[in-house]
Amino acid sequence: MIQALLHARKKMYGPSTEVTRQVEGQMSLFASIEELAKELEVEQKKVTVNSYTRITRQPGIRKEMLKNLPMEVEEYILPPEENCSVYGSPLVIMGRKVVRSEVEFVPAKLIVKQVIQQVVKCSICGTAAGENPSCHFQAAAVPVPPLAYSLSTPSLIAQVMYQKYVLGLPLA
Repeated sequence: MIQALLHARKKMYGPSTEVTRQVEGQMSLFASIEELAKELEVEQKKVTVNSYTRITRQPGIRKEMLKNLPMEVEEYILPPEENCSVYGSPLVIMGRKVVRSEVEFVPAKLIVKQVIQQVVKCSICGTAAGENPSCHFQAAAVPVPPLAYSLSTPSLIAQVMYQKYVLGLPLA
């Protein structure tokens, strides 16, 4: 019974391997495997590929790339009613700090946005009147970029992905 089952399975699904055996008296298309391998080696040509050395990015390239694009300033400031988180005293504006530059994609044009963060100082900290001997500085909250140390914004990343994966353009 087992023999009949195995024979039926073999007939139904065929042999377990696809290797054909050389039949006695049948001619082969190739003289021998060794001769075929020698012919293939002779036909192969050696190709040399030139080496490539990557040039490091020079300082000032980013400013050169962005100089012809229109610029927009986006400033984040602390509300005037906010007080020192240590003493609760009023804050004095000390200056502004450029956090980063981004390139934003607006359909059919690019805009450079400069993100600026306001920095303020406590009026009492660091003076003889205050208990804190060192100055206390506070900065306005700035949104985190999608890619650190990059010019890209969500709109620019979405446009590059659309062009690359939907339109099939090369990534250049």
